[in-house]
Amino acid sequence: MPGARKVEIEDFNSDGKPDIVAMIAQALERISIYYNRGNGIFEEKPVLEFSPVHGVSYFELADFNGDGRQDLLVTNGDNRDFSSTDKPYHGVRIYLNDGNDRFEETYFFPMYDCNKAMARDFDNDGDLDIVAAALYTDYTDRKKAENAVVFLENSGNLDFVPSFPTTPTHGNWLTMEVADFDKDGLLDVMLGAFLYGISEMINLSSASGLTSFPQVLLLTKSK
Repeated sequence: MPGARKVEIEDFNSDGKPDIVAMIAQALERISIYYNRGNGIFEEKPVLEFSPVHGVSYFELADFNGDGRQDLLVTNGDNRDFSSTDKPYHGVRIYLNDGNDRFEETYFFPMYDCNKAMARDFDNDGDLDIVAAALYTDYTDRKKAENAVVFLENSGNLDFVPSFPTTPTHGNWLTMEVADFDKDGLLDVMLGAFLYGISEMINLSSASGLTSFPQVLLLTKSK
């Protein structure tokens, strides 16, 4: 099957053997757990399945409700297939694990062309916040450009408050990493940009008024 884009390793059934969770981003889009039965044998269990135009783009394992079980943080926003219209179901989702590796959607933040989201405790208050970024944003729409990066602050019980950078973040954000780059004890965000071709650069220039664009952009969190 095509489109295996990301995997993580985790012992889901607590049998002492590492299992594999994989995201398939083409054709029958899905997230599956491959249970390790030993001797190089793995048994697949699809835990989430999506339509071919869903545009699933990234996932992470994270324990959002503190029950010791790995939940799923999932983004969808790949919009360069046959249907390139804006899709209101693009965005950031949390699926909670019921303990038997059944995952239920418990949070959704709509975000056109969402490409990646990462869960970290950005404000050091003991719970997981989320930062998300968009790829292939239509920069002829300035509102979308301003919303290309979002910080979702967890105020408890999976209630997230969105905020956006005050500095313009023009760029098609293909990749993102989180670390304390300035060594101040707070996590920062490094974004990496991607422009598909000259026409995309022209559109971005026309929409933003800028003539040069960052290949990488560092967002630091103030105390």
